[in-house]
Amino acid sequence: MTRAALVAVVAGRIGTAGARRSRPAPPPSPPTAGRAAAPADGPTAGRTKRRKQVLLFLARACMAAVMTRPTSPSAFRVPRPDGRYGPGEGEALSLLLLGDSLAAGVGVRSCEETTGAQLATALVQATGRPVNLRVGARPGATTRSVRTQSYDATGPGLAVVIVGGNDVLLPVRLSRSARRLGALVTRLRRDGWSVAAVTCPDYAAATGVRPWIHTTATRRSRRLARLQQEAAQDAGAHVIPLSADIFRRNPADMFSEDGCHPSARGYAAQITHCLPAVLEALPVRPPH
Repeated sequence: MTRAALVAVVAGRIGTAGARRSRPAPPPSPPTAGRAAAPADGPTAGRTKRRKQVLLFLARACMAAVMTRPTSPSAFRVPRPDGRYGPGEGEALSLLLLGDSLAAGVGVRSCEETTGAQLATALVQATGRPVNLRVGARPGATTRSVRTQSYDATGPGLAVVIVGGNDVLLPVRLSRSARRLGALVTRLRRDGWSVAAVTCPDYAAATGVRPWIHTTATRRSRRLARLQQEAAQDAGAHVIPLSADIFRRNPADMFSEDGCHPSARGYAAQITHCLPAVLEALPVRPPH
């Protein structure tokens, strides 16, 4: 019954989103100073923008249905942490971050608190090398939509993928989601990237999930994490299981206001947990 109710809610939201998607796209806004100009291909740019809007709308709609304290719209406006970290000289490591709201850093307010900035800073401190960070992650992304996130601009290096939380709350086959993750890892490795895949978070520790869906979300998140681990390992990724223990011990500090996304302290704890495996996944530097 809980799954049927969830399907009904999401189906209704998808119908509304589809109606919005059929509207003509607004004209592209002029580029902001200091940023690269948008591609000149108007129809393509419009479709990409609408796709992102639909993903974000679906994520908000789904969370409103299953969360006791839905994420505020302002929390989705995550600062972009792209750029160079560490010393200005030296051979830089290209770090790519793909995935959903956890990879983007929903729940924090400053650029320095985002997942990408914290991970890049930790890598600089651990290796002494500068890091060029590119974040392609978007709030609301599913395993299916992650494949549309661009990564051409940074060049080969280390790709970290964090995805799965939205798949758990949507009526999708978890086995298919895991296969899509494996296909993404395969494509990234074929393009020269070393890959670290972070498995789906365990919903058991989430304090902001409504009781009627909590048991189902917990069961599905754990199953997806197991399937992701198998698929990503088979594709050649270093797999990093997320632990719910650090969030269970002190949920008031580890979660942001919505009780589902981590706080800045929660993201920092995740980075600390993941860092040893991320260091193992670093591409081997060629001999000089």
